[in-house]
Amino acid sequence: MNKMPFSFRDRGLNTVGMGQDSMSSTVVCEELFTQASDTLNVDFRKLCFEGPESDLLQTQNVQPAVTLINIACLKILNELAYPLLPPQDTALGEYAALYSADVMDFIDLIRLVGCRGVFMKEAADKNRGHDRRYGSFELDTITRICNDVREVGYAEIANLNSPKQVIISGEVKALERVLELVQERSVKARNSLKGKRPLAQQVHV
Repeated sequence: MNKMPFSFRDRGLNTVGMGQDSMSSTVVCEELFTQASDTLNVDFRKLCFEGPESDLLQTQNVQPAVTLINIACLKILNELAYPLLPPQDTALGEYAALYSADVMDFIDLIRLVGCRGVFMKEAADKNRGHDRRYGSFELDTITRICNDVREVGYAEIANLNSPKQVIISGEVKALERVLELVQERSVKARNSLKGKRPLAQQVHV
């Protein structure tokens, strides 16, 4: 049998009702939802299927919710389509990947992710910040820009989504200055290319 790579979803496209159509009538998923709810004292059926969105998207809730949905999808796939798995290669959604690779059992995993969400919320409450996504700039250029704003505040590369997409996190004032520098470099690049497509685009996250 050939290897089956899996790419689990991470935080991002999380909306009220996610997974409801495929999971509400599946016994194995009902069991997962019950176990997760009992472990973290959160009604994940209501949270994921009914919301409200403001509660779902809170870090301490969305972290275990996304992990739960990932694992439920894996269970459905194994039960209905690929009973000979687990997969041999995994990517993204690192906690669901640990479960799929038989590194941790579900209860320990969901408890760990629940703690992670709480710790992330506590850290965010103490250190208010933001993040932004930049494309088509070289990594060393983004690194230099972050270093150039040190006098304004803290900004650092948080994630490398691809060779052409970098996430920067930090203090709001520092990120505003990063944006200014990125725009300045975009204008210079556009002028140097004489009307060709600019090298960078910035999107708020």
